[in-house]
Amino acid sequence: MEMKGATAPGILVLTTGLSKPFMRLDKYPTLLKELERHMEAQCQEVRKRKELELQILNEAIRGWEGEDIKTLGTVLYMSQVMIQCAGSEEKNERYLLLFPNVILMLSASPRMSGFIYQGKLPLTGTCITKLEDNENHRNAYEISGNPFLIIYLALLCVKIKTF
Repeated sequence: MEMKGATAPGILVLTTGLSKPFMRLDKYPTLLKELERHMEAQCQEVRKRKELELQILNEAIRGWEGEDIKTLGTVLYMSQVMIQCAGSEEKNERYLLLFPNVILMLSASPRMSGFIYQGKLPLTGTCITKLEDNENHRNAYEISGNPFLIIYLALLCVKIKTF
């Protein structure tokens, strides 16, 4: 190395420089475990949601008529919510799937063995408004649109960051 013009302990400088990335590797398992500790629940939740989404897309949906669900396009987002219709105090658990042009509403069968079609809301002409939190609901949204399809729905999101 010195014959090529490097400073006197050339091989030592080269080896030290090359070994620095390997010395940093000792820190990575600890940092990764710390990251996993904070992310694990969220990652499991995403995985479960994706598995559920796949189940919905591949299994028969009771009460579904017309074209195959796959013709609606790709699922942009899916979430479990509580729905309350206008003029009613009753709240129902539903699964909402957001597609490029429609929101699909499903309910789980009584034994959780499948899903039941509850309705479709076209996104064209649909207005979604965040409702202020109060003692009756938190993280709620109002969906309004075509009066022939739906008058008012309040989505009471199960998770804070759902919609």
